[in-house]
Amino acid sequence: MPGLRAALLGGLAALVLSTGMAAAQGSPARMVRGQLVAWRNPVLASAIAGLVKRVPLRDGQTFAVGEVLVEIDCGAHQARAQRAQAQQDRARRQLAALNQLDRRGATSHLELGLAAIDVSAAEADLALAKLSVQQCIVAAPFAGQVVELKTRAGQYVREGDPLLEVVDHASLEVEFLVPSTTLRWLNPGQALQARLVDLGRAITLRVARIGGRVDPVSQVIKVYASLPSEQASLVAGMAVEVQLPADGAP
Repeated sequence: MPGLRAALLGGLAALVLSTGMAAAQGSPARMVRGQLVAWRNPVLASAIAGLVKRVPLRDGQTFAVGEVLVEIDCGAHQARAQRAQAQQDRARRQLAALNQLDRRGATSHLELGLAAIDVSAAEADLALAKLSVQQCIVAAPFAGQVVELKTRAGQYVREGDPLLEVVDHASLEVEFLVPSTTLRWLNPGQALQARLVDLGRAITLRVARIGGRVDPVSQVIKVYASLPSEQASLVAGMAVEVQLPADGAP
């Protein structure tokens, strides 16, 4: 995300500046700016083509897991499923009739084999048709909040068209950039002091993961830190100031 990268690079610049000030003032504190990001923040897309029948939620509303987020008109898909069911019934009856003829030696093994293939094909078509019917309802994969609707009731969507962006605030973590030299002492599980800028709240973070690549130009690496449990009022995109101890000092 260009905006996030710009913000993080801005935080790195602030880190360089604060490091210089710390050296001049003898202070061990170094601050780097990061952001709250959600690792579960998908844009849900339509698996089928059809007319959007219902969008019960609006931007900013919360939902429970399994709750209906979008309903697509299912008339055509149900009709295809009924037709596929009829074709399967026909293929099975044809196979049953050929089996009876085979017992009397009145049909060939080739005809019998082809009839069995027709049954398998009809069963596959019916399974696909039933799947399309199920996909008329887009249910919430987790409990969360609507970030942005990308469709409205009455709009026609194609397969793969975006429907809405959702976020799980329980998946929030802090993402920030640090100089690669920080790897001399920074390790997963390490506690770091931080401040939620928007809320003016001090918190203790814990390093969850360290990125797998140092940027060859800026010589920085991305760090992910977990939040304490039961943090209310947090929203993805909020600014966080993370305090890095000088030279890895506690």
